Amino acid sequence: MRESLKLNKAELADALNFTSPTTITLFEDGASMPSSQSLIDLAERYPVDLHELLTGEPSPAIKTEIKTLRELKHQTRLLLAQIKEATNQFGSTKKKITGREKGVGYGH
Repeated sequence: MRESLKLNKAELADALNFTSPTTITLFEDGASMPSSQSLIDLAERYPVDLHELLTGEPSPAIKTEIKTLRELKHQTRLLLAQIKEATNQFGSTKKKITGREKGVGYGH
């Protein structure tokens, strides 16, 4: 979690008012547990899911958001492919029309 926030141990310890980065090491190694207040402070300062901090799994709401975002990403890719195909077809049609306006293809 700390790495995803792009914080080193000293920065996180300072943000949570711990006296030493060693405290963060103890938490990360499982040798100690942060207090509930420390977890609340962390969740208030950074975009972290408190449920995930406690259980190791994203909260149901986050899981739903992830699923929705994946579906939107998929739909966006499909739409972009359709736009690209339509643009290609338009370009081909435009070339045919432009060629006809200049007399190409009519035996001129």
